[in-house]
Amino acid sequence: LFANLPITSVALGDSLEKIGEEAFRGTSVTELVLPESVRNVGSKAFDDCPQLESVTILCDADALPPDAFKGCINLKSITIRKGSIPDNFLKDSTIETLVLGEEVTSIGKNAFANTAVTNVVLPAEADVSQNAFSGVPYEEIRIADDAEDRHIDALSKAMNRPWYYPLQRVSDPPALQPMPEIKTDEGNFLFLKETGTI
Repeated sequence: LFANLPITSVALGDSLEKIGEEAFRGTSVTELVLPESVRNVGSKAFDDCPQLESVTILCDADALPPDAFKGCINLKSITIRKGSIPDNFLKDSTIETLVLGEEVTSIGKNAFANTAVTNVVLPAEADVSQNAFSGVPYEEIRIADDAEDRHIDALSKAMNRPWYYPLQRVSDPPALQPMPEIKTDEGNFLFLKETGTI
């Protein structure tokens, strides 16, 4: 309906239920709020919107296809309030800020793989696929403070985190501490040239 039109803003009403395929493709919209009433978003609905920087999804995340924001090269911030996030949802995208609501129930395979997201807080009850955050440093992903040990154990295992770096609560101190620097001099070592050993 609005594909390739030079619109820069859009206000979607609270009774909106469906957004068709490529409805806003190629527009100059900078910010987007999907109301809770939305039940279905068509393929490439917001594809190739280079000015789009911020998206807030109040509806169930599973209403959106994985390619809804394909080609949005400046998308930096996304808030997802609830639902099941599809596989490959924002894989390889430019997002840096990801806010997940407590009602997010699952995060699919590669949903946020190879992104630059930081300070992500997972809901305690969410199911997270092993590769959902592939390529994102371990220290950037934490779990809500209300998570029980069973939640941490289950998600650490599901996400295939190493035993020495389990998932941590937001308020937990860092799991890995830098080792103190120990200065030594060459006199403390014996190097054997014949064997190449110290």
